[in-house]
Order: sequence, then C-alpha cells, then structure tokens
Amino acid sequence: LKGTPRDTGLDLNLLEEINDYFKEVKKNYAEFESDFQGVDINILKSQIPGGMISNMENQLREQNSLDKLEEVLKEVPRVRKDMGYPPLVTPTSQIVGSQATLNVLTGERYKIITKETRQCVMGNYGKLPAPIDEELMTKVAGDKKVADCRPADLLELEWDGVCKELGDKYTSEEDRLTYALFEKVALKFFETRGKPLPEKPATAKAVPANAPAGKASTAPQGGSSIYQVRVNGKDFTVEVAMGGAGTMAPVAASAPAATPAAPAPAPASGGGGSPLTAPLPGSIFSMKCSVGDAINEGDTLLIMESMKMESEIKAHQAGTVQSILVKEGDSVQTGDSLVIIG
Repeated sequence: LKGTPRDTGLDLNLLEEINDYFKEVKKNYAEFESDFQGVDINILKSQIPGGMISNMENQLREQNSLDKLEEVLKEVPRVRKDMGYPPLVTPTSQIVGSQATLNVLTGERYKIITKETRQCVMGNYGKLPAPIDEELMTKVAGDKKVADCRPADLLELEWDGVCKELGDKYTSEEDRLTYALFEKVALKFFETRGKPLPEKPATAKAVPANAPAGKASTAPQGGSSIYQVRVNGKDFTVEVAMGGAGTMAPVAASAPAATPAAPAPAPASGGGGSPLTAPLPGSIFSMKCSVGDAINEGDTLLIMESMKMESEIKAHQAGTVQSILVKEGDSVQTGDSLVIIG
C-alpha cells in the first residue's frame, strides 16, 4: 500500500525494532502459552473455538490431567448436544467445556453437574436452539418448572444491598460492581490494590565448581529466579529452581517465613466412619452440613469450586456427619477426605 492513497504510514524498520523487543518479553510468559497455536483440523469435529481449547488445556493442566485432553475434546460435542446446542461463546462455552471435563475426570457422565450447567438446562441462560436430552433434563430439573420467560426478569434487585454492605469505604460504581460480581475475592483485591508490585526476578548465577565450601553451592541445572512476593500482606523472598538436581543457596526472607499449613486431620479412628472424598482438585466454596447432621444418600454436603464452576458434592451414603475435615476456602486434591459419615 506504500505510495498509494491507502498508505498506512507505518515505518517497517521501526516495527521490526518493536518486534525484536517483544520477542524477548514473550519469553517471560512462555509457561502461560498454549500448545494450540497452529492449524488443527480436529477442531471441525470437536466444534471448539481456539480460545476455548486453550482455556480447557490450562484447566486440565491445573487438574494434573492434561493426558485426558483428547477424551474431553470428544466429550464436548456430546455434552453440547445433550444441552440443546448452546453456542460455544462466553459464558456457555465455559459451561459446556467444564461439564465435559467433569464427565471425563469423574469417569461417569453427569455424576457431578455444575451449578451453571443446571442453570443453563433450567432455561436461566435463555432459550436453547434444540431440545435438551430427556435423561439430563430429568436429572437436573426433576419436577421443577423450566423458565419460559426472560431470565433477567427473575433476578432480585441487588444494588441497594451491595451499597449497604460496602458502606462508605468503597463508594465508586466500579468497586461496587466488582463486589457484586466477585464477592469472595473483591475485598482482598481492594486491600492489596495500589501496593507495590513484586520486584522483577533476578536470574541466579551458578557458583564456580572450584568455589570454597560455604552456605552457597551450585545452582540447579537450568538456573533459578528470585521473586519478591506478597501473601496476605506479608513480604517474602522466594527462589524458584527451573529444574535439575543441585543444592540452592539459602535466600534471606524479608519477612518471617510462612508457617507451613497443617495437614488435614485424619479421619476419626474407631468410629467406623466412611470418608467422602474430593472427586477432583479445587477449593471449598461453601459447607452445607454440620457435625451431627443426619443425612441421606445424595444430599448435598458442600459446594466445591473448580474450573471456575461450582459443583455440588453429595453424600455417597446415608448416616450421620461424624466430622468435617475441611473449611471454606481450603484447597483440596482428588481423593482428599472432606467429611466423615458414620
């Protein structure tokens, strides 16, 4: 286009200089890049947009289940069909993808159904293009009536309540909207907002092989990086090794080291209780039971947050809640004991 009425006026030499600069910057974010950056004709079968597949890849990596990706890709179109073909755009793409992932990770289709999947099936995301699978509808709705009106008309007014809860401390509309959308994380965000960012990491240098013995020794193969991090208002200096089998030089912390988290209490012995275990990694969003509660098989005992979705964790047997081994906010891994039922 150069020399034509549509000349962009862009300086190619300057663009090359900018490109070279950001090539180096990009290396700092390599660990966050998706492996799906090229052409893949399998997308035509799985029907998954590029942004959705990279997000799904990250979710499976967080679950230590990246090897299940192919199974999940095959499950996505099946789940989409069951749910009446919702469009694979935000937020319904995330709903379909997370449900497909749960179906694969738990080894049973719809053993765990996310809150958002239930809302979608119940019509609270609007009317779907095709009928919903009868078995799924029965499992989700039962005798409940599916919404047949504009979903937003069913919502309660929340603004006045949000303003009252925040009081005079956070009065901007942006803060109030943030709190309304992300209640559990907004307050912590407000507290840390505006505080100094972590210092730029400095690459640790390897100590020469003939260096005298002392506190410092050779750095691990692959090098390491030193970060200044802030956790719950406390500053720490953290050295991260990139791999290898060497010994690191100790690094002084700018604040006392965090006390290691106490291990989860062991199930009560001698009581004959049966543990309800976590079906997948995630965090405890809310508890729905208390010690001493009499429960039936299938009762919801707690809500877990995983892959940005809320999942009900139900009792695997009837009995009495003998002990609760987790609390709201705890992170858990697959197989961790959550509740003991006697």
